[in-house]
Amino acid sequence: MVGIAQLVRAPDCGSGCRGFESHYPPSMNNIESEIEMLLYRYEFVKNDYRVGFLTGLDDFFTDEEIFACCWIFEKDLADPCISMSNTKSYFTEKGNRKFRKKIKEIQKLAESKGIIFDTIIRDSSEITDILYSDDYQVVVLD
Repeated sequence: MVGIAQLVRAPDCGSGCRGFESHYPPSMNNIESEIEMLLYRYEFVKNDYRVGFLTGLDDFFTDEEIFACCWIFEKDLADPCISMSNTKSYFTEKGNRKFRKKIKEIQKLAESKGIIFDTIIRDSSEITDILYSDDYQVVVLD
């Protein structure tokens, strides 16, 4: 018996056909990727005092140090405008990649002052009370 190969043409990208992509609606693809996403939180710790690294900068650093380290966050990271004290902010994987270099700079500055720079990594499927999210961050009720 001889096998016969059949030539199959895939539709081009511009024809409006979804081609090889998942045939679930795009919103389903986003939900699936969010379920598997890791979230990253960075905190300063000194003398049993623990605070998120973007909210607690003024507790540990001068205004000049804060500006030098954090201008990129103000420029590229949306302010979710949540004024509740019992919230925690996490970087998404995309946000963690985008800001990795600046996060490392802040970590070095903290360590040079004897401040512990702690990293907390959580699976997004563990998070239930999301107050705000975008490509770079997730704010949750703590």
